[in-house]
Amino acid sequence: MLQKSLPCLAMIYAVHAVLKLRVAFGLWLIALLFPKATYIHCTRNPVDNCVSIFTNPFNQAHSYSRTLEDLGSYYRLYKELTEHFCSVIPVDVLESR
Repeated sequence: MLQKSLPCLAMIYAVHAVLKLRVAFGLWLIALLFPKATYIHCTRNPVDNCVSIFTNPFNQAHSYSRTLEDLGSYYRLYKELTEHFCSVIPVDVLESR
């Protein structure tokens, strides 16, 4: 039981944490939880990213990856939300490409 809770405890006291999620969809909540943190938003070429997603079989939870049209729409939404949240959330967000 204790071993299962250790990763959660490590995240609370960690100096650095890596979250592999689409930043726009979770940044606002993370910023509320850790308002003094600095965030690094790592991106890659949009075409490379979309081709990688499209050519890998994801489960049904990732329905945006089924067609190029859906994937393009989803990526544009991600970019718009990321730009919006980075402009309104009072935390430092550094961009890395």
